[in-house]
Amino acid sequence: MALVLLMVLGSLVLSMPVVQTKIAKYATNSINTEFGTNIQIDRVSLSLFTLNAGIKGIYIEDYQKDTLAYIHKLSTSILNIRNMANGTLEFGDMEVDGILFNLKTYEGERDTNLDVFVAKLDDGKPRPPGTPPFFMSTDEIQINSGRFRLIDENLEAQEVLNFSELKILAKDFQILGPEVTLQIEDLSTLAKRGIRLKKLTTNFKYTKEQMRFDSLLVDTEESEIKGNLVFNYNREDFAEFLDKVNIEAQFDESSVALNEVNAFYNEFGKDRIVTFSGQMGGVLNQLEVDDLYVHMENTGIHGDFVFSNIFSDEAPFVMRADLDNLTSSYYQLRAILPNILGENIPETVQKLGQFTVRGDAEVTETSLDVKINLNTAVGSSYMDVQMTNLQAKNDASYIGFISLIDFDLGDFIEDDELGLTSLDFNVEGKGFAAENLNTEVIGDVYKLQFNNYEYNNIKVSGILKDQLFDGSLLCNDENFRFDFKGLADFGGTENKFNFIAAVDYADLKELNFIDDSISIFKGHINMDIEGRTLDDMVGQMRFSNTTYQNINTTYYFEDFAVFSSFDRDTVRTIEINSPDIITGYVKGKFKVNEVGKLVQNSVGSIYTNYKPFEISEGQHVDFNFKIYNKIVDVFFPEVVFGPNTFMRGSIISDEGDFKMTFKSPSIEAFDNTFENVELKIDNKNPLFNTFVSVEDMSTVYYDIKDFSLINTTLKDTLFFRTEFKGGSEYNDSYNLNFYHTFNENNRSVIGLKKSDISFKGNTWVLNKDGNSKNKVIINKTLDSIIIEDVVMDNNNKEQIRLRGELADSTYKDLDLQFKIVSLSKITPAIDSLKMNGSVDGFLNILQKDGKYLPTSSLNVKDFSVNGMRLGDLEVGIFGNNNLTQFGVSTWLVDNGKEKMSINGKVTNINNKQQVDLAANFTDFSLEPFSPLGDGVISNIRGSVIGSAKITGDLYNPSINGTLSLNNAGIGIPYLNVDYNFAPYSRVRLFDQTFYFENVGLSDVAEGTKATLDGTISHTGFSDWYLGLDVDTKNNRFMILNTDYDEESLYYGKGFINGTGSIYGPTDALTIAVDATTARGTSLKIPLSDVTSIGDYSFINFIEKGESNSFEQERVLQEYQGLEMAFDLAVTPEAEVEIVVDQSTGSSLKGTGEGILLIEINTNGKFNMYGEFVAVTGEYNFKYGGVIDKKFKVRPGGTILWERDPLAAQLNLEAVYALNANPAPLLDNSGFAGRIPTEVIVRLDGELESPNINFDIDFPGTSSVVQSELQYRLQDPTVKERNAFFLLAQGTFVDSQSGINQQAVTGNLIQTASGLLNQILGGDNDKFNLGVSYEQGLLDPNASTRTENRIGVTVSTQISDRILVNGRVGVPVGGVSETVVAGDVEVQVLLNEQGTLSAKIFNRENQIQRFLAERQGYTQGVGLSYQVDFNSFKELMQKVFKKKEKAQEPPRQKEATEVMGQDSLIRFMPKKDSPAKTGQ
Repeated sequence: MALVLLMVLGSLVLSMPVVQTKIAKYATNSINTEFGTNIQIDRVSLSLFTLNAGIKGIYIEDYQKDTLAYIHKLSTSILNIRNMANGTLEFGDMEVDGILFNLKTYEGERDTNLDVFVAKLDDGKPRPPGTPPFFMSTDEIQINSGRFRLIDENLEAQEVLNFSELKILAKDFQILGPEVTLQIEDLSTLAKRGIRLKKLTTNFKYTKEQMRFDSLLVDTEESEIKGNLVFNYNREDFAEFLDKVNIEAQFDESSVALNEVNAFYNEFGKDRIVTFSGQMGGVLNQLEVDDLYVHMENTGIHGDFVFSNIFSDEAPFVMRADLDNLTSSYYQLRAILPNILGENIPETVQKLGQFTVRGDAEVTETSLDVKINLNTAVGSSYMDVQMTNLQAKNDASYIGFISLIDFDLGDFIEDDELGLTSLDFNVEGKGFAAENLNTEVIGDVYKLQFNNYEYNNIKVSGILKDQLFDGSLLCNDENFRFDFKGLADFGGTENKFNFIAAVDYADLKELNFIDDSISIFKGHINMDIEGRTLDDMVGQMRFSNTTYQNINTTYYFEDFAVFSSFDRDTVRTIEINSPDIITGYVKGKFKVNEVGKLVQNSVGSIYTNYKPFEISEGQHVDFNFKIYNKIVDVFFPEVVFGPNTFMRGSIISDEGDFKMTFKSPSIEAFDNTFENVELKIDNKNPLFNTFVSVEDMSTVYYDIKDFSLINTTLKDTLFFRTEFKGGSEYNDSYNLNFYHTFNENNRSVIGLKKSDISFKGNTWVLNKDGNSKNKVIINKTLDSIIIEDVVMDNNNKEQIRLRGELADSTYKDLDLQFKIVSLSKITPAIDSLKMNGSVDGFLNILQKDGKYLPTSSLNVKDFSVNGMRLGDLEVGIFGNNNLTQFGVSTWLVDNGKEKMSINGKVTNINNKQQVDLAANFTDFSLEPFSPLGDGVISNIRGSVIGSAKITGDLYNPSINGTLSLNNAGIGIPYLNVDYNFAPYSRVRLFDQTFYFENVGLSDVAEGTKATLDGTISHTGFSDWYLGLDVDTKNNRFMILNTDYDEESLYYGKGFINGTGSIYGPTDALTIAVDATTARGTSLKIPLSDVTSIGDYSFINFIEKGESNSFEQERVLQEYQGLEMAFDLAVTPEAEVEIVVDQSTGSSLKGTGEGILLIEINTNGKFNMYGEFVAVTGEYNFKYGGVIDKKFKVRPGGTILWERDPLAAQLNLEAVYALNANPAPLLDNSGFAGRIPTEVIVRLDGELESPNINFDIDFPGTSSVVQSELQYRLQDPTVKERNAFFLLAQGTFVDSQSGINQQAVTGNLIQTASGLLNQILGGDNDKFNLGVSYEQGLLDPNASTRTENRIGVTVSTQISDRILVNGRVGVPVGGVSETVVAGDVEVQVLLNEQGTLSAKIFNRENQIQRFLAERQGYTQGVGLSYQVDFNSFKELMQKVFKKKEKAQEPPRQKEATEVMGQDSLIRFMPKKDSPAKTGQ
């Protein structure tokens, strides 16, 4: 209880003001005494209950006896007050309310009052031992309602900073002598300029030499700065802060709002946020920024910078930059740079768009020194340039080097004629805009696009000013080679042209100046002219060495000149005297730009109500020209003027007098011919004003003769009458009467009087009633035409009536009425689509605000297409009152049955045309549209049944429905195939797609089938796209059925088995096929285009002038609109026949296997790749009527394609086997027997012209005889001779023998034998019987003779394991006709594989044993075992290892393949092959 009373009593004592004041003075006296400061405390309040202490009214005075700091209240622990009383300023936690801090530099002083105060705390002198420095600390301090002011009385604006609403939360605050450290965890304040600092955190340290802000975070409403900031200084440096206080800073991923920066330094753009990072060092007026990254919207900057004198008013600002990348645009760069830089950027930079700069630059307020690479939206550039006087913007001076790379100069200087430019220039001058330009340029232009042409190789040296060039140009472009030297000045009071231009070559077609296939100019021009305008130009232009080449020829012009002069009376004469171009003069007083109006006024003066153009008074012109065709042919190659063409006349403006005469004996223009043309105009002649006469007009559309037109004036109206005859036989006659005048609105009125036209046997009368309604009213600008009423009638009571109005291109209202008019007379001729019928009704075409709005009601009786009647057609289109909706009703009726109808509506709202139509078809015939196939597709037939809904955009509607095709089909003439569609084949329509849903196809000739499935789509009925698939479903399908034609690359029949696709846009279709050849394929390839054959080396012998077909290269047809790729697997079912010579019948045919790739496209590409390997075949070799032999093709021969189909490489061998006696060759009369002999024909070289070589082989003959025979045949001449005799007469030959009657007889006998064997043979392979006749050598002059022999050949298969082959012959016509000779072989297969067999044989001896009457034989028996192996190990395995029973592989599906229409080879199965199931 006593303790409580003591505490209460103590608290009462301590709460007394006198006690609090005494304590406050005691706490501060020791500090003030020790450090010489003036720190005052109003009172200190203590509470013994809470142990809290409050210090109020803390006042710290600066050295000028003004307030340095004032604290309204400081709250802390009572223990801290005890420390302060003991002279120790160590506080724990502290809370400050209401603080004012004035940091001030007094006038004439360098140090702030804070510097002086701190200096008192540590005067720098050695302290007495044991005397501690000033020390103050607190663990945590919280400041509320603070205010901070920074004032410098040496500045014009003394108050530099003024922060209010200052709140601080800090820890570890310490003052140790002059050093201050503080960890600020949260600081917020409001600047006087309206910027609120939301949060600041940092580790702060202050010493005499340094101020540090580590881990700095500054967060405002729009900005956030993160990094470290250090100020290094000596205390006296603050007096020159900008130049002496060194700053070290590092900022990471910071962002600054330029609006907040402008509150302190108003030099940047508004409403922009800039993010940046980098390192800074140096004083503010010499600040280095390294590795700076700056980003703002589409602007990015990366590089190293040095800023000099940025805050100096005396020294000039300089920025040096080493730019790794600067990407920006004109306005964004101005916003991010200080105004001191941004406002000096030339305005022309904005034309660069978004640009990127890399390199070095030095920038001041008035100069620029750069060495940079510049990439912009209009091109790239390299510049090494020094610029001065930048403050003058477009009048800046520069010197240096500029390189442009694909720079769009036209976009940069706003000239549509110019385009991309590449150049290297050394420049020195000033100005950027054309009006300020004054530059000396020396350099090369590598590329310059002008007038849609690219010029190359131009050298430039001269002065460029506004509208002036003085210097030289040398161009060595492939289409423009010229040399210009001189002056072209458009900028003076008088324009001056004084130059010499030598044009060595100018292709005006390629330069896009003249639209002609050939237009080449050469010549020299010497110009010396002065004048302000074309009306006062005087001087001369001389042309020399001038040539011009166009599609017709090359024109050489004599040197000529054009002179312009004035006499004393200011009468001007322009004279030209060129016998190649034009000869004559223009003389008078006239203004060039008023000549056109002068002529119009002269012609219009014949009308009393004509309102003339206002032109200068006193003008008159006399002209007289003789026109030469050479100049006409130059500029108008399609126009030819006859000789003695001239034009002369005169114009007197004040009197309205106009006279002109034009005559030409002939004019040819655009395939039209005009003979004896004469035009006379005399507007003062009382008899006629205009007379036109043409004796004969032959045009591409219509022929006219005896054309005459004359007009005269009656009052204010010109009356015309024209008569002429026309037509191919000039049976049509025209008598037209019309007039021309001007109405009260000064509009031209052309009216029809009663006229008649006799056309195609019908006489049409125009304006039959002779009224004034048949007229057309046209304004001066031809953009308004009113047709009041034009009526045509004929004797058949047909009538056509036209009325309406046209206003410029936005409004049309035409009404056309028909009365029993033949449809063929009013419809244009459409190729392959001839329509006819009798038309009644009307057609109205209304265009309003760019919208076409038709209304029509037509009835076409007996409507027919291509001569086939479809029925009666009615068409009705009707619009609503506001022209936003039209009803459509169309139907076709035949014999009371509706074949087609289209009904619905068309809307036009907000400039969008929508349709909602229903279409129905009932047995609508397709036959009339067959001619639309245009030879590609023929025999279009069948009918359509179904309906469709048409909705959506008028120009790209959605069509949904289903159509059925009945009795439909098409033919393809080129392939000679015709296909039927399956009955009621379905075509589904959805959106813009036609889907052929598994449509069955069958060819008419063979009945083979396939399935068509896929789509045909479109966009706006223009961009058609195909996606069709054909699948034979493992059946064969005919794709070729053609006969021989002299121009055919191949012919025959072709069947495929497989799939194919047709896809892509119609103008670039792709056909891809993956198939194999199928049964029935029989392809013939004719190779010879020759007139006659000389020998087997294919030397051609022709009569002089008889034929040159062998000189003409065979050209494959170019395919248009297709890209075809055929991946073809050829099977042995296909038979290929190569017709070597169509005239003799020599051919090579057979079967084989292979894989071929065929590529064809629209550019004429026709490539074949792959290899065909022969399996079986026969070569029927015919030669000169002497040889007609059939060779068997050896398996394994190849035909190799490597690109060119006609250049395929052959490597084939064919064998003709016979038995012949080699005695003549051996010179051995004792050799009377025949031996097996093979004549081998080798075909190699290109497919179109193969090389044929012969060889002879002797299979089964003893090695001794073979060696002797080969020795005798080693001479190629001997070998070819014997091969020829073996083929011609079946015998060898010695050097003395030649062709005899035996050769012809032998051919006839062999042909007859072949026919007999075909009769005896059959499809049964078990037994084949043949008859042969072998000729002997019966020449009495020969040293050796052998008999003829009739033989029978037998080939039979008694069972699956026993085979018998034999040939038995009886000699005839010889000495031993009773002798039977022959060979017999019986083969017995001893195992299932057939590899082990036993043979029993009887063979005729090759050499006669005794006399000629006897023949020897050899008999024998043997075993054979056959093994196929690739290595010895495999041989052992197959011989000794027991083999597992192999599973039978599944039968693969047979694939089919088809080639393109002009494929070089097609494949079809052999005709004698057994039929397969399912085909």
